[in-house]
Amino acid sequence: MNTHGFEIKINGERLCRAGFDTGQYVLACALDLKRETGESSDRMEINVIGTEENTTKQIIWLLQKALLKGDQISIEVITGNFDPPLYQYTFPNTTAIDFENDSIEDILDRGRDLFDN
Repeated sequence: MNTHGFEIKINGERLCRAGFDTGQYVLACALDLKRETGESSDRMEINVIGTEENTTKQIIWLLQKALLKGDQISIEVITGNFDPPLYQYTFPNTTAIDFENDSIEDILDRGRDLFDN
C-alpha cells in the first residue's frame, strides 16, 4: 500500500515526516494563530496530529511548535519513510464516534488535558 504523509520544514529545517504506513487514517497539519482576551500578542503554532480510523488512538508528531513572525513553513506531500511520532495515546472512556465532529483544536485541547494531569 502506498500511503501519503507530510514533510514539515520551518526555515528550511526539517521537523518531521508524518504519516501512516498501513490502514485507514486521518493526518492533519494545523497552523494556529490565536489572541486570547487580555493578551497583547498572538500565539502562533503548528500541530501535526493523526488518528487511526475507528479508534480513539491519537498520534502526534508536532504539538504546539511555536512560530515566529517571518517563519517560512513548508509542507510537502510525501510517501513512505515516516518518522516515529513524539506521542501516542488513547483517550479513556471514549469511542471513535466521539471525535467525528470535533475540530483539530478540540482534539488537541483534550490531549493537552491528558498530558497536564
